[in-house]
Amino acid sequence: MTALLEVRDLDVSYGHGEDTLHAVRGASFSLRRGEIVGVAGESGCGKSTLAFAIARLLRGSGHVEGGEILWSGRDREPIDLATADDESVRRVRWSDISIVMQSAMNAMNPVLSLRSQIGDVIKAHDPAAGRRERGRRVGELLEMVGIPSARGRAFPHELSGGMRQRAMIALALALSPQLVILDEPTTALDVVMQRQVLSELKRLQADLGFAVLFITHDLSLLVEIADRILVMYAGTVVERADALDLYRAPFHPYSRGLLTSFPKVTGVRAELTGIPGTPPDLRGLPDGCPFHPRCASAMDECKRETPALVPRRRPDGEATPDGEATQSRDVACLLYQPTGRAQ
Repeated sequence: MTALLEVRDLDVSYGHGEDTLHAVRGASFSLRRGEIVGVAGESGCGKSTLAFAIARLLRGSGHVEGGEILWSGRDREPIDLATADDESVRRVRWSDISIVMQSAMNAMNPVLSLRSQIGDVIKAHDPAAGRRERGRRVGELLEMVGIPSARGRAFPHELSGGMRQRAMIALALALSPQLVILDEPTTALDVVMQRQVLSELKRLQADLGFAVLFITHDLSLLVEIADRILVMYAGTVVERADALDLYRAPFHPYSRGLLTSFPKVTGVRAELTGIPGTPPDLRGLPDGCPFHPRCASAMDECKRETPALVPRRRPDGEATPDGEATQSRDVACLLYQPTGRAQ
């Protein structure tokens, strides 16, 4: 099946010259129609920059330095969103690719009602739609995400956090996109409301069939909702695998650290080990593997060699926690490359 979205060797930076900050370096992945791909990592690892680059919404001095963002929506010939002109991107953005911004508390216009904000999106891409038709569509969208259509007259400050998040999802679905980018959609919500919003998202995705790029710092959350997961660290993809395989047997030490940084809601209680230290400054990454100063499995080679993201299987003799063989996946770690001690 042809990929709906294919990102190849994407480099995204902020600034120019000596002060350039390389926020995303060599990112590659594909996303098929109807698939949910998760992107996980700590704050500052490049997750949101990757999303904004795909939607061509980079702010300030942000720019794509290299690579391709190939979009194949609506059965048209693929276009490279990294180099396409502004008019071509405008036709794709929101009608084909929409985005739910991080923190719905601040993403909506506080002086416009829900009906006005969602209606403006429809009007911008379908000028022929009359006021009555737009109003009917807005009501349908609100009902779809569990908000009574009468609440369309409400302003953002009159809604709870969960309802504002649902309203943002309704806004993203206004033009029946093929890809919805969710940037930390449950940030600032309590656990109960997170569960409700995620259940709503899974239902909508199953009913409407759109693909999802789901960005979060909570890797354990992605295991529940995603088909495949990318783990990012210091602007690079360090592991790429099916969600269940990654949960059962994470290869990269950073992936293992992320999984042990969040408490389990059910099951046996276990001590949280977390990840020591803090992410590196992207303006001055350490030599070799950028994770080695925080890695308990680091070797001398890790200080000198930068591992490539390559297909690897778990070494012989290392079983998964449930005894099943894990699938092949891509990992950037010397432990799983010829110089690593695990070979």
